[in-house]
Amino acid sequence: MKELIVILNGREAGTLKNEQGKSSFMYADSWRTSDDTFPVSMSMPLTAREHTNRTVEPFIWGLLPDNDDVLKSWGKKFQVSQRNAFDLLSHVGEDCAGAIQFVTPERIESVLPEAQPEPDWLTDTQLAERLRLVRTDASAGRLGSDRSQFSLAGAQPKTALFFDGAKWGATSGRTATTHILKPASTAFPGHAENEHLCLRLAAALGLETAQSTVLQLEDVPTIVIERYDRIIVRDAAEKRRAHAIKLQAEAAARKAMGDVDAERASDEIEREANEDFDLAEKLFKQAETTYVARLHQEDFCQALSIHPAIKYQNQGGPGAKQIVETIRSSVSSHRSVERDPKFEFAAHDDVQRFFDALIFNWLIGGTDAHGKNYSLLIGSGGVVRLAPLYDIASILAYPNIDPLKAKLAMKVGDEYRLRYIGLSDWRKLAVNVRVNEDRLVQRIRAMAVELPDRLSDEIKIMREGGLEHMVLDALAVALTDRATGISTL
Repeated sequence: MKELIVILNGREAGTLKNEQGKSSFMYADSWRTSDDTFPVSMSMPLTAREHTNRTVEPFIWGLLPDNDDVLKSWGKKFQVSQRNAFDLLSHVGEDCAGAIQFVTPERIESVLPEAQPEPDWLTDTQLAERLRLVRTDASAGRLGSDRSQFSLAGAQPKTALFFDGAKWGATSGRTATTHILKPASTAFPGHAENEHLCLRLAAALGLETAQSTVLQLEDVPTIVIERYDRIIVRDAAEKRRAHAIKLQAEAAARKAMGDVDAERASDEIEREANEDFDLAEKLFKQAETTYVARLHQEDFCQALSIHPAIKYQNQGGPGAKQIVETIRSSVSSHRSVERDPKFEFAAHDDVQRFFDALIFNWLIGGTDAHGKNYSLLIGSGGVVRLAPLYDIASILAYPNIDPLKAKLAMKVGDEYRLRYIGLSDWRKLAVNVRVNEDRLVQRIRAMAVELPDRLSDEIKIMREGGLEHMVLDALAVALTDRATGISTL
């Protein structure tokens, strides 16, 4: 039997085992009984100590690239089967999506030191060489000279690196990567600008998204995604302390009003401020040895024990109804609400955020919004929230893709085909998932009306920043025309 130690937030959370090609996971008792514990996956609750291959296998495959060429290359490089997720993670599992790390017993000391090891810093020339290599060989996210590997899901060529605000480095052991870099695809010219624009446009329309920039390094335009599953600890401590000071001032102002209701509100705000001060103090202490910390997350295929090979709904992947039900059951769990009463309304808010994302992808022709491109953040004490949006891009920029044949990754009502989805389909979906259909239609029209102006603003900002590609012109026309047509439905 083979074993990997599973690390979460720098602590041993359990053991991943593999025997005769079947994987299982067992929580460590110390992790299950900790006050600030959380599950590895919503599909592997802490109430059960051990979980079998049926739930474990989809989860661990969900951490690996959806790219057969990468898996084949890794299998050859590490002399293991490309069809064995356990064996692959034993070589690339020290830096994955979320807070999880898979570590061989002999390397455990390198992952649990007091301080994070210094990254191997790269010059601009070395970084450009890596990006060129990744563009032509998706398995080359790390070089043979690097001290450790990483694994990220998705089919696009990419690498993950550490950025300290001035320079880039390859990490190892306990030190986490902070950014994902995806060099422009030769198959889809301008894809870096396309994805960056769509992320910025979504944010301008009020959606919570991953932060991105486009790095123009020599001849390799690259979209750089700031990982939302990583935090700079000192920055987080300072933000939390600043928020506590703001709350403290608000509490004092309420108390000065003198009436009973204001005093009661003041006491509640003061309590929240004290909690923020306590957390800030813990973060400042953590920052003494930890520059960047991992936050746990998983995608909806993992949360629902669905293998990534069938991530599209028409293949058996999750649809809107499954995702909404998962948000409602996970985000509004008793433990979350018990920990903080504000979470009583979090599920409603996150369902609205998810519908905003569905609407946005329909508006822009974002046909790759499958179950792996929506995720949950899983926090200390089991608090769960919908993660920011990521991997958003429009097919409408490319003349070689026929929009009349395009299909969404998840159906709306009973319809997948982009050209045939109308308000009646949205109403049918709303009824099916118990969402107010009139408000949903109002939201669709409001986003469609606002989109052209926000699109123009974002393209202008990108061009002022030196980004020029004909894909921006194509999107300016295509998205404006589509949104204008939908706004009149």
